Amino acid sequence: MRKVTSWSVVLLLLAASVVAASILSSCGSSAAATGGSETTTKLAIADSSNNRILIYNTPISTDESASVVLGQADFFNQNANHGASASGNTLASPAGLATDSAGNLYVADFANCRVLQFQPPFTNSMSASFVIGQPQFTYSGSVGCFASAPASPASGMSTPSSVAVDRREDIWVADPNFGRVTEYVPPFTNGIVATVAIGQTSVDGTYACNGAGLGKNIPPPPTASMLCEPYAITFDSNGNLWVADTGNSRVLEFAPPFSTGMAASIELGQPAGDAFTSFGPNTGGISSSSLSAPKALTFDSSGNLWIADSDNNRVLEYVPPFANGMAATIVIGQGDFTHGAQNEGSSLAANTLSVPYGLSFDGRGNLIVGDNQNNRVLIFASPFSSGMNATTVIGQQNLISGAENQGDYSSPTSSTLWFPWSTLTF
Repeated sequence: MRKVTSWSVVLLLLAASVVAASILSSCGSSAAATGGSETTTKLAIADSSNNRILIYNTPISTDESASVVLGQADFFNQNANHGASASGNTLASPAGLATDSAGNLYVADFANCRVLQFQPPFTNSMSASFVIGQPQFTYSGSVGCFASAPASPASGMSTPSSVAVDRREDIWVADPNFGRVTEYVPPFTNGIVATVAIGQTSVDGTYACNGAGLGKNIPPPPTASMLCEPYAITFDSNGNLWVADTGNSRVLEFAPPFSTGMAASIELGQPAGDAFTSFGPNTGGISSSSLSAPKALTFDSSGNLWIADSDNNRVLEYVPPFANGMAATIVIGQGDFTHGAQNEGSSLAANTLSVPYGLSFDGRGNLIVGDNQNNRVLIFASPFSSGMNATTVIGQQNLISGAENQGDYSSPTSSTLWFPWSTLTF
């Protein structure tokens, strides 16, 4: 038997540690996942009104061109479902993005009422490998969504807006119109049934805002266990589920183990004195502790929570330990915590936002923001400070323009955007 030297042992141990670190850094990532690996090489953007996903190679520079398009036959088309019916390689208003430890890409296909998985390597106009929320790829959600598919509420979706993968590789989906967040446990097959529904009392019922039921115009007040139009979800490093409860203008934390109808443990965006019962936008006035229709959230590598406070046209940072009604420490998109106008009520610039949706971090700790109604994605370089300028813009030729598809809304290219919903580095 050949003798193994001490140096060989050291090298083997180092190699094992590198592999383990790589696995841990990639596990359970999402558009709102914690931080980012130093090895991230791609950026994906859900270019919603162009009905496509764009994938860019890094490093990213201003006016960058995408290298791959999903949902369209090429970079120059924009019709939902290719102008026909839904299939395995079409999209209609794609929203949230996520990846799992194997590098599979998940897309919340909002207007088709489904979530699709795409397996690498990614190529133009490739087909998805399986579908959740519909029984098969050819069911279209363009008219009536859930009503168009012969599926039970437990296997159907209405308007999936965000998707995340937890540490066990379970898939979670935010479904705003049904007022719930659902969990799907592998093995995954077309039309798989949800096992848990957060925000509702059952996975089998069709519900809406705060459990009111579909078609009811006036929802009841919220509780710690109800949701109203939850638009975004993510997990922190401890496995807690965080939900942007958009219709209640709050962000909630749910601690495992998870179960249908469970109560949240922490609430941000509403006063601590009225925890889990108040729901108005900017309750008590716009401030460092108020929210108005938050639509995205993510964690950085230090465990700080970042929220896209969409109707206040700003992004907020919260530093742990987290507590009910706590104040944010940094605001981006506004000059201070008491203003919330689009583009600061003046001209579009490098430090303004208009209804931000997507949030993510790259491997260097830079913040990537989907500046939805300015039709651009902004990159803010660390370290962060209130009112700071972005350093890079995608979808526009410079930091002071914001037209759809750079001024020709009906003619997209590989370097244009129209309502970017979410961002993801992987």
